[in-house]
Amino acid sequence: MYLATVIDCFSKMVVGFATADHMRTGLVTDALQAAIDAGGIQLRMPYSIRIMGSTPL
Repeated sequence: MYLATVIDCFSKMVVGFATADHMRTGLVTDALQAAIDAGGIQLRMPYSIRIMGSTPL
């Protein structure tokens, strides 16, 4: 199981997240869409995406 989170760098709060059984692009886009739908982020330039991951045991 993988978890993708979108974190507001100013408030350090999670503004969107998604889970999936794979680590593909859809997981990240689902997390970004959840943050947009919740009103947590507005897409404007510049923005940064940092991907941190691990392999399952």
